[in-house]
Amino acid sequence: VVGSGTFFAVVDVLLPMPQLWVLLATLVVAVTLCTSAYPSIVLCRVPPADVHRGRRQSGQGRFSSLLVGLQFAFAGFLLVAMLVMISQNRAMRHAIGDSGGDPVVVIVNDLRDTGIDQAPLKTELARQSGISAVGGIDFAPWGTSFDFAELSATADPSASHMRASKEIVDPSFFDAMGIKLVAGRVFDAGRAADTADVDAWRSESSAPADYNVVIDRAMVRRMGLGSPQEATGKLIYRPISQTGTVPPQRLHVIGVVENAVIQPLNLGAPVFYLMNRDAAVIPVVRVAK
Repeated sequence: VVGSGTFFAVVDVLLPMPQLWVLLATLVVAVTLCTSAYPSIVLCRVPPADVHRGRRQSGQGRFSSLLVGLQFAFAGFLLVAMLVMISQNRAMRHAIGDSGGDPVVVIVNDLRDTGIDQAPLKTELARQSGISAVGGIDFAPWGTSFDFAELSATADPSASHMRASKEIVDPSFFDAMGIKLVAGRVFDAGRAADTADVDAWRSESSAPADYNVVIDRAMVRRMGLGSPQEATGKLIYRPISQTGTVPPQRLHVIGVVENAVIQPLNLGAPVFYLMNRDAAVIPVVRVAK
């Protein structure tokens, strides 16, 4: 998907535009045929003499009214659908970013499937002139894949949970995406504690129980962590069991970043980031203008 002067993502988002217009055109033709076929058939069966005498068969008036109602209902539905899609398109264009920023290229090929070692690839890309930063993420930005996690501000299993969007990134991801740091720090490849055990996370294992995370402003506000500076150093919990028989995983907030639209389909959920270079298999490249 290419936006002029904004972001470049080699990814199909929902339905490609040519197919979308074909689908809408097909719906319009189908609705038109369905709503006009019955009156045409009925009129063909009426003798001309009956038309002059004003004769009317019983039961047809009610059915005709039903068809007219359905016609207006379909037309109204298509109009509303069109207005909603136009509104969503404008909102996504506005949310994706400032048109004056550097373009971002997302290579959606999973490097594990291609057999390419991602570390040398990212290193070589970063050496090229005109490339300002190269990062990585587990799911392609602005795509249709994302992951949620239930988090809590306390270790109490009965406490209310909040659904948050999880992103696994590499240390250079924030520079590549142009996401600014607000408080604390971002991930450091030289700190072993910053690297998350992805297998343990996905299996919801209690060991290891500690993860360093970076969160966005939205999570700070939604979880009531105070200011971004106050949120740095605090703990967030990921419950493993509803009864508390298994201790929750502990998420140490090491930094707070600005809100960013990475996965538009995550329903506006707050975002937290884990760091694992091996799991961040989707390269993200910032091209300097």
